[in-house]
Amino acid sequence: IIAQYYRVAFYGKRLEEYDGKEYLYKCDPKENLLTLQTRLKQILAPKLNGDVNDIETLENKAYDYESLDDQKIYIQILSVSPYFEKDPPDNPFDTHFAISSFYNESSFESDGVQSKKKTIFQVPLKYPYLLPRQEIFSTQVILLTPLENAIELIKEKNVQIRTELNARPPRINQLQQLLQGSVVPMVNAGPLQICKDFLAPEVIDGFDENLVAQLCTELELFMKLCGFAIILNGKIIDETRVP
Repeated sequence: IIAQYYRVAFYGKRLEEYDGKEYLYKCDPKENLLTLQTRLKQILAPKLNGDVNDIETLENKAYDYESLDDQKIYIQILSVSPYFEKDPPDNPFDTHFAISSFYNESSFESDGVQSKKKTIFQVPLKYPYLLPRQEIFSTQVILLTPLENAIELIKEKNVQIRTELNARPPRINQLQQLLQGSVVPMVNAGPLQICKDFLAPEVIDGFDENLVAQLCTELELFMKLCGFAIILNGKIIDETRVP
């Protein structure tokens, strides 16, 4: 049941009725963008008399599709994940069961603050499904405000920390890397900067009260989980020092 998922779009007049169609592919967990691209080109090659050079892969951005070469076939592949309106299940099995919505995220800047765009794709039948490919019938774009993006970032971090706390046996390398990025962030200011941007006395009144409350709740949980992770890390280090 565990799988990788991809949204694949096909363009080119030589594809006839498949020109402009979008599909959701459920693939083996070992499948990646490159292997899927190679496999699709091999499937499409007979339509071009076996010439894979006339099959091009498009970047994931907007195009004027009328300007594409009529003699070529174009494919656009995007990695997607199961989408849940509420928090995703903790059990990995449940995240791949009875799902028909998938999403991809991309970042953008809004007033100098990093924000996020979610593109949600929906298929008619729920996975796991006998056929690995379904046509996408609905696409929705959601633009998150900087505050909503901050809430999601902390939620994602909480899920990651909880996963490592529940790992049996503990995975010391992953735990320490996560702690370094959470408690002692080296690349960016992380949760501390989020607090300054949205919870500082001089700015907090400018944000939605409900969203501020959500952020506070997630940050409180984040601090508790970090505390547990630090304790676990200390115990593991002490155990390794025992002769």
